[in-house]
Amino acid sequence: MKISITVSDDEGRVFQGDAVLVAVAPDHPAADVHSSPGNWASDFQLPMRAFMKKHAAGKNGAQKFALLLAHIAKGDTHACVPAANIESEWNKMTAIMGGAYNRAHSTRAKERGWVDSPKWGTFTLLRGWEAIAIDETVAK
Repeated sequence: MKISITVSDDEGRVFQGDAVLVAVAPDHPAADVHSSPGNWASDFQLPMRAFMKKHAAGKNGAQKFALLLAHIAKGDTHACVPAANIESEWNKMTAIMGGAYNRAHSTRAKERGWVDSPKWGTFTLLRGWEAIAIDETVAK
């Protein structure tokens, strides 16, 4: 489930953000919530192949594209990553990625709101891309 939060402090400043929530069974230990796929900081330290093998299994091309972009950008939604870098990294891991790079993957990832292309030949992550790994019901 994706939520939007708006909070104001004592000085009247307004803060906004989005978050992805994961349903937890009543008997689910609280510690497991913190180790969900939404905690990306440590995963971005993994080598590219290990990261993709961990997170891309069972995903479609658009999801894999967004995950690969996320690793290259280290989750930074302000980073602009050249399309050539994404294609190069993808083609180094064709066995994990399910074949050679296909530009349709980026188009489908944009259509689903996971990435954007602010200028020709570059991509950025959009907020909410984490739902790819957290929510198994994300449209394939």
